[in-house]
Amino acid sequence: MTMTLTKEDVAAAYRAILGREPESEAAIIAHLGHTTLAELVNALFSSPERQSQELRPRERPKRINFFAYERCCAENIPFPDIPVFLAEYYGQCGEDLIVSALLRAWSRNQKFDLTGATYLEIGGNHPIATSASYLLNQTFGMRGVIVEANPALVPALQKTRSSDKIIHGAVQTADVDTVSLSVSKLSELSSLDPSFVTDWAAGSVGESQKISVPALRVNEIIRTYLDGKAPHFLSVDIEGLDLQVLRDLDLKKYRPVVIQAEPSEHHIPGNTNEMIAFLSENGYSLVAETPVNLIFTADEFFAKRNI
Repeated sequence: MTMTLTKEDVAAAYRAILGREPESEAAIIAHLGHTTLAELVNALFSSPERQSQELRPRERPKRINFFAYERCCAENIPFPDIPVFLAEYYGQCGEDLIVSALLRAWSRNQKFDLTGATYLEIGGNHPIATSASYLLNQTFGMRGVIVEANPALVPALQKTRSSDKIIHGAVQTADVDTVSLSVSKLSELSSLDPSFVTDWAAGSVGESQKISVPALRVNEIIRTYLDGKAPHFLSVDIEGLDLQVLRDLDLKKYRPVVIQAEPSEHHIPGNTNEMIAFLSENGYSLVAETPVNLIFTADEFFAKRNI
């Protein structure tokens, strides 16, 4: 975006990125030569000063909120004096921010330390990008079980998510030993439903291979790897089969505080409403919806209290 930066804009960027005022008028003038917001921001982020700033343990580098600053430029108004930063998230559409907020509220109400909370992520995929549980692990120290069907993705999960139990297998609803997994040419897309893979992106990607993988059931995973206790957070992302697995889960015995699932409406029209209806019948309310996922909470944990 071509733009005309002002001295006030440069000073605001200094405060946002370096945490101080510009060192001189000459420094301000030098940065006025940038023609885009990205140029200015990247110049400050790549400066020796920024690179040498030490972070406290577990702290992440802050990134300014480009959305806010670009809109300021588009509206031709000054940058804010108080820095505006992006919130840290890794979920596909920021769902992990929503889930973390819900669990934080639940833990306060229940007086429960989230370092002792667990998650079950069915469809682990990449250990960081689009992960439903990485933010929970990094923010609260939560741990849990991650299940991934594509063996090519397991080593990265084991390396990066070493505090979690990584299980190779495909979660489904039959008592069988193995199932056939359709793997896309993009390795992070796979499904037990071959049509989900072949139809994805209007068929422009296609199937790479079919492989036999261990077959798993959700209730058995909880019994074996979570000591028979429901995870506080359950994420299901298995490309078209999420509702089937939710129906296979014993929701009378195992009651996650928060459930996240992908209805894959583009592949199964009407699945969103079916998922909402099924979970509603089992005491879960839809509390958030992103372009990709639905997020539910158990009614008994978030019921309105009389004050």
